[in-house]
Amino acid sequence: MNRDEGLKLCRAEILRDLGKLDDISYELANTIANIYYRFLTRVPTLTPGNLATDMAEEARILTNYQAAPNLIARVRTMRSGKNPAYADDVEELFISLLKYNVKYDDKKSLFQMKAERLLNQHQVHEIEGLVDMLNLR
Repeated sequence: MNRDEGLKLCRAEILRDLGKLDDISYELANTIANIYYRFLTRVPTLTPGNLATDMAEEARILTNYQAAPNLIARVRTMRSGKNPAYADDVEELFISLLKYNVKYDDKKSLFQMKAERLLNQHQVHEIEGLVDMLNLR
């Protein structure tokens, strides 16, 4: 599959599963677009000597893809509920988990998770502006 085909498939799948992403933060929308793109265009590679790492990454890609619709539904429900400001905090939590691969711990504050983002920044592999390329906002 070439890049244009991958982008077209990604856009169609996101619109089918989630609709436009203009009601969530730009950063979360771009992360969700990257999750879909990575899942839909991946070619699984299992390297001898790196098998455990490769399998863990494949599991992470699949888990993030499967979780994305539910996570976005939760944000949207919160935003339309009694305390829409909580949706911003939930978005920050999801960005920490999905984009920066911060390990979840219910005892961590959002401040602690944001600090961990700085430590994990080098591990972020996203296409900047993908959500714009897909015209989803």
